Order: sequence, then C-alpha cells, then structure tokens
Amino acid sequence: MYKERVVLVYKEKHLSSVYRSPSRKINLKAIIALLFCLICIGLITTFIIVHHSKVSKPTIKSSQKTTQTTKLAQSSAINSQSTTSSSQVTVNSSKASSESTAEKAIQLVQISLQNSAKPLWIDVSIANQNVTVYDANNKVIESYICSTGSPGYDTPTGTFTVYNRGKSFFSQKYHEGGYYWVAFYEDYYFHSVPFDKNGQIIPSVAKALGTEDSHGCVHLSIPNSEWIYDNIPNGTKVVVE
Repeated sequence: MYKERVVLVYKEKHLSSVYRSPSRKINLKAIIALLFCLICIGLITTFIIVHHSKVSKPTIKSSQKTTQTTKLAQSSAINSQSTTSSSQVTVNSSKASSESTAEKAIQLVQISLQNSAKPLWIDVSIANQNVTVYDANNKVIESYICSTGSPGYDTPTGTFTVYNRGKSFFSQKYHEGGYYWVAFYEDYYFHSVPFDKNGQIIPSVAKALGTEDSHGCVHLSIPNSEWIYDNIPNGTKVVVE
C-alpha cells in the first residue's frame, strides 16, 4: 500500500516535471513569436497593397487621360483629312463643272465627212462658244470649242459666206497671227489660237479657248482650224448667232 502511494507520487512529480520542462516553455514562446511575426507580415503586406493601389490610381487616370487625348488627336486628324478631302472634292467638282460648261454645246458626230450630204454649212454659237459643221441634212459632221470676240471686239452675227483662206497671217495691229485662216466676212476669220512674232502659240490665249477672248475672229485649236481649212470650200454658208 505504501509502495503504491510512493509510485503514484513519483509519477505525479515526474509528469509535473515533464509539463514544466524548459523545452516545453521554449516551444510555446517560439509559437507565440511565430504568430507575432505572421501578424506583422500580414499588416505590412496590407499596408503595401493599400499604398500601391493609391499610387496606381493617378497613373491609371493619367493613362486614361493620355488615351483620351490620343483619341481626340486622332479624331481631329480624321476631321482634318475629311475637310481636306471635301475641299479636294469641291475643287475637282468645280473643275469638272467648268469643263462641262466649256464643252456642253459640243454636238455628237452623226455622220462622217465622206458619207455626208453636200453642201456643208457652219454654225457658230457665241452663247456656247462652239462651232458645229453640218451636212445638207443637218447632221453633225464636226463640233469644236471656240473663242469668239471679247467685249468691245464683238464677232459680227448673221449669215455669211466663206470666201478666202491661207496657211498663216500676222497682224501688225495686234502683234499676233494665226495658222490655217478661213475668211467668212471682211477681216473676220476662222483660225488657230494666236501665235506671237516668233511664231510661238501664246499660252494665255490658248488656255482661254472656250471663252470670249478674241479680237472678233473665231479661234480654234490648230487641228480643228486645219480641218476647216482643208474641208470647207469657198462659198460655204456660215451662220453666227
């Protein structure tokens, strides 16, 4: 009985010493220290995340502003290109309209010279700045842009007759001449756009073909005046209206 108590007391003391051992106390402190470290790491991580998000927001906003600025610049460039394109279209349209006005009266050829009925006759339209050659059945053989008299140098209107021709002439009065002239009334001719004293076509006058720009004669391009010279005989009727 006594031995059993001694053993029991021994066991209790032994267990108490075990639970109170320095190693157990050290392990508990280590666990507490580890938990503290984890808590500190968690706090530091949270602080970094919060701080980073605050710093990154202005960057994002700045990026968004940059993107918006870029879009506005692109939009402005597109609008500028559109305006430029519209201007080009307007200029091209204006040119086309001008060309169309100059050529509006040119008649479509209806019959060849070889198949035409004779005699031929010529109509000069001052309003349309156009010369049209018809056969006896009023079918169009040729139709050309021309230039008649400018204000103060009016081309006479009425019905006339071709009576003379020549390869070229030069007017001392106006200091210019013309190729392939065909006279239809006094000193009024069909002839090429004028040339200067050196025999060179005057560019400014050539560009004015299709407008009222002559001294009263009927200006034509060189090929067209040559056709009139070669194919319109003396005695041909000319109507200027």
